[in-house]
Amino acid sequence: MSDDTWIEVGGGSIRGGLVAVGTAETPIVIQGSSAGRGAWAGISVYAAEEGSRLSHVTISGGGRDEDADQAVLRISTPQATLQVDHTTLTNGGAHGLALVYGAQLREGSGSNVITGNDASPIFTDFLSLGSLTDGIYTGNGVDEVEVEAGIGGVSTDTTMRGLSVPWHLSDALVDVTAKLTIEPGNRLIFATASTRSPAFEVSEGGSVVIDGGSEADRIVLTGEAGAPSPAWGGITFLTTAHASTLRYVTIEGAGSQNCGTSYGACIAGDSGELNAAVCVSKTEAQSALPVTIEQVTFGNLGTKTYAIDRDYCGGSATDFANNSFVGPMFCGMTDTLPCDQSDCDSSLACCDHAFSCVAPPTAQD
Repeated sequence: MSDDTWIEVGGGSIRGGLVAVGTAETPIVIQGSSAGRGAWAGISVYAAEEGSRLSHVTISGGGRDEDADQAVLRISTPQATLQVDHTTLTNGGAHGLALVYGAQLREGSGSNVITGNDASPIFTDFLSLGSLTDGIYTGNGVDEVEVEAGIGGVSTDTTMRGLSVPWHLSDALVDVTAKLTIEPGNRLIFATASTRSPAFEVSEGGSVVIDGGSEADRIVLTGEAGAPSPAWGGITFLTTAHASTLRYVTIEGAGSQNCGTSYGACIAGDSGELNAAVCVSKTEAQSALPVTIEQVTFGNLGTKTYAIDRDYCGGSATDFANNSFVGPMFCGMTDTLPCDQSDCDSSLACCDHAFSCVAPPTAQD
């Protein structure tokens, strides 16, 4: 391909077709006329006909860095779906693959190699990431799947599959109103928060299943390297959340979110707002907690942060047992109020009761 050229498939109401099927012995090669990274603009798919497929193809040198989602292969819009298998995306001036705005990889995709690109192997969002499969995604400028977390939220059941590289989520509130499953072995890195909002807010019938299944396959939720704690918001379960699970998870550096209470300063000595890595709410009429939390290790949350804020009345001492709390943090878990004493604003003693430590951390340094 000549410099400053690109391949564009479909757009608007027009669906284009893209079929390039080679073999392992004779792959198809699409590359720029010069050897530099980003020498040509790459391939953009906006609307693809049924049957569009890239198989045993090497695409090299495309994708420039003018926009955040530029890539050797850019697939965007819900009309842009195609099968990509046994394909190599390399030598790009930005990302290897951009899969955004509801675009999907069709069934049969996989066994791809994305390497040697200036930015990350994959740029995606929550509207599209559920169709990603694992492959070889190392040898790029940053070996992480970059997720633009502010696009779409989780409004349909979505799975973050176990990948060989971490997921890196941008600083944004993700509304979870459907089921979000994070597979064992995953590592999620959250960008440093600029506001006091959670990273995931589970509500309106949404749920999360974040279950490593075993110590060997623990899921890690953490902040960016070098960021001061608390670096990212954490997870909030509102009263409208459906049954969720946090099990065999390590949560590090979370707790910059405001859990919505206005009297945490009675204990924390903060600005009047309670910070926690996980905020859990339920109404008095709800008999079951909205989330099971067990075999979770909380660590490095910061000296004014709780691991779990229990924002409900009538809690039991067995709520959220079998977890580990490793400092520095202010406290492992808040106490709860009796159900006939819900207003704490006027009583310091009440605040002392409501926000005492039920499960202190095992270490403060």
